[in-house]
Amino acid sequence: MGNAGEPRISVVIPVFNREATIERAIDSVLAQTLGPAEIVVVDDGSTDGTADAIARYGDRVRHLHQRNAGASAARNLGVRCARSEWVAFLDSDDHWVPGHLAAMVDAIGATRGAAGFYFADCHRPASEGSPSLWDLSGFPRPVDRVLVDDATDWVLMALQPMMLQASVIARDRYLAAGGLWPALRTRHDTHLWFLLGIAGPACAVAGGGARMTADDGGHRLTEAHGPATRDWWVQTRLMYEDVLRRFPRLPPHHRRELRSRLATAEVRLAEDAWHTRRAGAAVAHLLRGGRVAPRHVASSAGRRVGRSFRGGTRSSLAVPGRSAGGEVP
Repeated sequence: MGNAGEPRISVVIPVFNREATIERAIDSVLAQTLGPAEIVVVDDGSTDGTADAIARYGDRVRHLHQRNAGASAARNLGVRCARSEWVAFLDSDDHWVPGHLAAMVDAIGATRGAAGFYFADCHRPASEGSPSLWDLSGFPRPVDRVLVDDATDWVLMALQPMMLQASVIARDRYLAAGGLWPALRTRHDTHLWFLLGIAGPACAVAGGGARMTADDGGHRLTEAHGPATRDWWVQTRLMYEDVLRRFPRLPPHHRRELRSRLATAEVRLAEDAWHTRRAGAAVAHLLRGGRVAPRHVASSAGRRVGRSFRGGTRSSLAVPGRSAGGEVP
């Protein structure tokens, strides 16, 4: 991977039916100015030509197989089987800039591995204008790198400035946190950042990064399970319930923020229940939200539901002006 003594990084790429893009992802790893210790591709039960595409790389890639169980389970398997102390993730339809791993290794070395995770910027697909995640989230771009002992404020930003495909995580901390929660189909990465970042150290790194794409003819998960769907809000509720349970000693202002987000999920679910003529379920969601954050429900969320009820037509569950990966106030 480079000089002796440098941090060793295993790259984990989950893949499912991506024969058209998996080679580009692997090639972007092989093209790094500083290569990884290993590349682990976890095939999540593909039924197309993905396995043949991976086989062309021979022993340059460790090819693992599992029955289709989702991206979280695939990533978790990859981390368990990884042989290095650090793990970098890449999605099978995305790719890295050439200096990504070099920037990460430099940051890990300069900070003596003090952070639980290191993250660079990530650019959205060209079809969206290739916006920077850091710019979209309002994250202050570091000149070189910035290390914090407690990343709570970062992971609680309205739009988290980190994504898995642009991050390197300490393998032992990933496993200690339980990895990605398979119960969450699209909020699993957001949930993981809460587990690692709340009261935990993190480092933002300039110079590296990933580029997301949307050219494989398919759809990203957030399009099928995004904020305009009931499923998104069911998972959002589950996620915040779990985070609040795991961190009972959060500072009051952080706990209020998380409780408000949980209440928002209940209000969105109440709105959906009302428009699908499940009045009892709508009331139950509002009551649960009111118990979690009564002022939040009564002021902002309550007014939204009131307007929706009076409108008489089904309205989108999505939050106007917020990307599919975004949080809600």
